[in-house]
Amino acid sequence: MRRKQMRVILLSAFIFIIFGYLGWWWQANVRDGRYKDLIPALYIIGFVKINYYQPVNFNRLLNIYLKTGDITRTLKSLNDPYTEFLSQEDFVELRKETNGYFDGIGIYLQKDEPIIWKVANGTPSEKAGLRAGDRIIRVDRVPVKSAREIVQKIRGKAGSIVVLQVVRNEQGQSKTVDIAVVRAKIYIPTVQMNIENDPIIGKYALIKIDQFSDTTAHDLGKSLKKIDKIADCRGLIIDLRANPGGLLEAAVDVTGHFLPKGTPVIYIYKRGQLIRVARVNKATVHKDLPVVMLIDNWSASAAEIVAGALKDQNRAILVGTATFGKDLIQEIKELPTGTGFKITVYNYLTSGGKNIHKRGVQPDLQVGKPLDEILKRGDTDELLRIHKLQEQAAMKVLRQQVLKRDNGIAKLAG
Repeated sequence: MRRKQMRVILLSAFIFIIFGYLGWWWQANVRDGRYKDLIPALYIIGFVKINYYQPVNFNRLLNIYLKTGDITRTLKSLNDPYTEFLSQEDFVELRKETNGYFDGIGIYLQKDEPIIWKVANGTPSEKAGLRAGDRIIRVDRVPVKSAREIVQKIRGKAGSIVVLQVVRNEQGQSKTVDIAVVRAKIYIPTVQMNIENDPIIGKYALIKIDQFSDTTAHDLGKSLKKIDKIADCRGLIIDLRANPGGLLEAAVDVTGHFLPKGTPVIYIYKRGQLIRVARVNKATVHKDLPVVMLIDNWSASAAEIVAGALKDQNRAILVGTATFGKDLIQEIKELPTGTGFKITVYNYLTSGGKNIHKRGVQPDLQVGKPLDEILKRGDTDELLRIHKLQEQAAMKVLRQQVLKRDNGIAKLAG
């Protein structure tokens, strides 16, 4: 009996020592910033092993985490910029974006550069005079080097003022400008529609889609219904330039406004195997108008899905430059801690079975050049010039399509 009690005491002491050591190890490493995300990290590594779009070596990922004690660095080892750990702040902001709501001043930044590549219409940034191509070098007089730093510093209470110091190029001259912007809680509509008048074909609709969120397909439907009621509207220009994409479901629903039910939108693959075909599941009949679509190399993700589908199905003529070339689909997961992560779960081929990886959806009419170098130079004049050329070219193509259709109708009538 005593021997049994002694064994229990020794086992208890051993367990106590082990847990004490683990506790000491845990506290020491957490103080150094390592392994603070241990439980979420183990879940994420397992999830990546099972769900990542390519085969993953579980042991390699686990060893990297054990060496670094950092899930962010572990995920970076996949060399996939779209698979990443999201802090609580990052996760909240991502959810706001996909819901169509933003806090701040209304600018979009390049992922790895402190450069503005789009200023949202009607936002405090546009009113203050910020422009695409502006390089932000200071926020409230504090130097900044990355897009992440800028995002963190421009957040703040609506009504407060933030001062951005930017470098821009005008008429070949580089200059530094201080711009004060009033922060606001803003809603950015993902779809904006205007009826324009052309001296040759008359009325046409111009629709700008800024991103693909939960509301995009519904908002587009409302705009198209308004166009349906305008008897003398002759054509449609859809602007997807600088559209970073968004939700896959939104892209599929948007194509339903232009393509018949059952039309393949994309072919979805995982680890080389076809998983499913995303098809138009709810088509909405609208007035059959010629469609011209504007694209550039910052049209990405869901924007490429829509552009590819309408091009492959001969429903739109594309004008501009090749799109970004992102053929990957991500899944977003929230964790109990309020953090989350994005993981690439599929790759895809377009509606016509085309691979756009790193080459993008190609325009039918090439106008302009990739924007990356222009933005890095901060050459806003050149950016505006290219935009104008693309819009003029799109208008020319739309005229040709409308007149061609008119001639076809006249011949049928004759």
